[in-house]
Amino acid sequence: MVRLVLVASALLGFLAASAFAAPSVPPNIGSKKITAIFKPNLHTHAPIAGNIKYNGGPLLVGTVNIYYIYYGQWNKTSDRQILENLSSHIGETSYFDIEKTYYQQLAGKEKEYVTGPVNFIKSIDDAQYSKGKSLSDQDVIDVVTAHLNSGDLVTDENGIYFLLTSPDVDVTSGLCKQYCGYHNNFKLGAKDIKFALVGDLSNCLSACAPDNIKNSPNDSPGVDGMGSVITHEMMEAISDPDPASGWTDATGNENADKCAYVYGTVNTLHNGAKYNIDINGVKYLIQQNWNAAIQGCQLGASAPPTTSSSSSIIPPSSTSTGPIYTTSTSPIFTTSY
Repeated sequence: MVRLVLVASALLGFLAASAFAAPSVPPNIGSKKITAIFKPNLHTHAPIAGNIKYNGGPLLVGTVNIYYIYYGQWNKTSDRQILENLSSHIGETSYFDIEKTYYQQLAGKEKEYVTGPVNFIKSIDDAQYSKGKSLSDQDVIDVVTAHLNSGDLVTDENGIYFLLTSPDVDVTSGLCKQYCGYHNNFKLGAKDIKFALVGDLSNCLSACAPDNIKNSPNDSPGVDGMGSVITHEMMEAISDPDPASGWTDATGNENADKCAYVYGTVNTLHNGAKYNIDINGVKYLIQQNWNAAIQGCQLGASAPPTTSSSSSIIPPSSTSTGPIYTTSTSPIFTTSY
């Protein structure tokens, strides 16, 4: 992949570009879908009950292109590799096959199912904090817009642009306090732009990555925790790119919302870190996703579902649900969530 470092001259250029091509924000920006913080009394490692249904809007049914904007200080190459490996190879997994149970059926047309592939296109750096270290939701949109207008990133209606913030960046709408990430869309001219916000979780591990606080699969808890949030927002942005027009349940939960903090069979490494999937040789702990065909949470489309009952939250099962995904040759200890 190609990385571009934002320098002073480029900064002036994209700020000027932003001025003449301001985005048009849909009215639902205030009701964005979020990855909720972990609350032990609510998130019991069990699915949210209720079927999910199609609401008539468009999905990202074909090729999905992923772009990263590293906002702030991202100095560890290994942290970038963890996140970029995830988006580069998630589309090759049985996990992504769950997303293929979703379809769109636009007026007068046949059903079109999600097919992928998912391509990680490139990452760029906004290391100079172009909108400062305190961002509003509008600032998040403005950062994405500026990099599109400047040509740092191509304007791609099949793309999802992830703004990834370093731990010293505060998002005033409540990142790490009210939510762990979100996705939404906005209009840039005639183009519909899909984007997501996910921050390094180092400052809120107990709220957003409660199962790997002291240790993590790749020895970077804040970044390892981002993997599940990125996956969550990616799956939702594909199946519900214009929030609430794609697939939701009766109360507005999107597919990944229904499986937040539901992991299935979890393996424990000798350093105490938990993981449930190996993607291209890298281990992650990522939440399951909701399969629309069977109406239940899974880690892979061929796995037994983690189903819900008639109550909103059901107690965690005492037996394992879902397969163990591992290429590890070291002894592991298995816990069921």
